[in-house]
Amino acid sequence: MERDKFEMTQNNLIALFVTQYRREYDFYYELARLVSQECDALAAENGIRAIVTFRAKSPDRLEGKLHQRDVTKKYQTEEDIRADIVDLSGVRIALYFPGDRAKIAVLLRNAFVIDQEKQFPDKPKATADRFDGYHAEHYRIRLRPESLPEVQRRYGGNLVEIQVASVLMHAWSEVEHDLNYKQLSGKVSQEERSILDGINGIVLAGEVFLERLQAAFEARVSRSGSTFSNRYELAAFLYERLRVSALPESKEEPVMGRLDILFDLLQLAELNSPEKLTTYIQHLDLNTEKQPLADQIIDRVLISRADLYDNYLEMRRTANGRVRTFFSGQDYPSPEIVGSFLHKWIILERFLRGLTQARNLTSKYSVFPTRRLVRKLGLSELFQIQFDVLSRLRTELVHGVNVPEEKTLREADAELNEMLVKLSSLDDKDIREAMQWAQSGEADRRDD
Repeated sequence: MERDKFEMTQNNLIALFVTQYRREYDFYYELARLVSQECDALAAENGIRAIVTFRAKSPDRLEGKLHQRDVTKKYQTEEDIRADIVDLSGVRIALYFPGDRAKIAVLLRNAFVIDQEKQFPDKPKATADRFDGYHAEHYRIRLRPESLPEVQRRYGGNLVEIQVASVLMHAWSEVEHDLNYKQLSGKVSQEERSILDGINGIVLAGEVFLERLQAAFEARVSRSGSTFSNRYELAAFLYERLRVSALPESKEEPVMGRLDILFDLLQLAELNSPEKLTTYIQHLDLNTEKQPLADQIIDRVLISRADLYDNYLEMRRTANGRVRTFFSGQDYPSPEIVGSFLHKWIILERFLRGLTQARNLTSKYSVFPTRRLVRKLGLSELFQIQFDVLSRLRTELVHGVNVPEEKTLREADAELNEMLVKLSSLDDKDIREAMQWAQSGEADRRDD
């Protein structure tokens, strides 16, 4: 009798939980959709080919799973169930190329709060299978509330499970999971297990060929005479070139950043080929927590082609119809003050480039102006400090990070104007000539 009462209580707990979940289903569905949307954008922007899907767990499937797990878990409270079932919202990232798993891992860690990472296979299989089964990474993540618009803040802080594997592995796991674990059509026979194991071997072999295909693809797009026809070819070229020159020294995959916008800019600047782009990717900083590689390359292109600033800003506004933090606030500075500040900044960039050449320090293409370069040029310590502050503000404005308010930008515009006036009045031949050239609008000086 006591046992019957206990089982009835357990059944009531599960039934109540599932009833509550049915009412909350739309919330978990929207949560999964938001995370899926972010994952899809991260992959596309960074030149990673993937199929991203999402779901909220079916209430009927959830009820069956709870009864199955309750045999060993012995749920006592709703909190016990919620602690055990962490994938009410789920997202799958099916990668075309298994080699991209490390790249997507870096992006997920930067974009979300990671509660747990789990790699499969996590231990040897205790079966007679010849192959080791499911290869993937699972991430339990939470959206950062501060990254969401006010109307979506309630979705922040809730768990979502993201599964990352190759398209082949995802397809195999679906069949294997439904047959082996959900047992929707009865107990799996030994013959069926053997067939699943054989298919797993084919999938693992297929992943090896996909990795070889990716390497061949990267080598092809890096050959001279070719042009990048899309962001994925651009990404392949950059990864291949950096792997040869720099990545062995790096402990982690670099963050590429908005390769979609970089690709559009390179097309406009007629730089979308390996030969033309090579000049702009020398000595990139692989510490991409500070600045993604795409942003570094964009800066170098804009230094040499200041006439493209307006085009670039428009690309940021309209890229894929997506808006992250860029141009999203109501208090974004007016186009007039943005234009005024950037016009003066371009003059300052040209001045530093002209002075660098006059003093034979470095090629104008080799590095974005930095405080270190300003110090080498012998400019005052006050100028170095002012430049450092204005440079950070320019990066925030151009690359969409913490876009400055109107008042802040107006003050910076006035300070920048004062700096240019002071430079023009200095009694130094190199400085005077460099400033005259910078303000003249003449074409860039070319190194011999």
